[in-house]
Amino acid sequence: MQPEAVMTDRAIFADTSSTIRRALEEVRKNNDSLRKISTTALFLALKKLGI
Repeated sequence: MQPEAVMTDRAIFADTSSTIRRALEEVRKNNDSLRKISTTALFLALKKLGI
């Protein structure tokens, strides 16, 4: 964590929202089906971890 990081509810929510959005966009890019979203997300997460 950065020492000058803003720790307000709004800042935390914005960062979390942005992170989730990027993750869902990546899932959608890899699987444009409305099914198996969590399977695709898990696969991508494990791939990022090198598993």
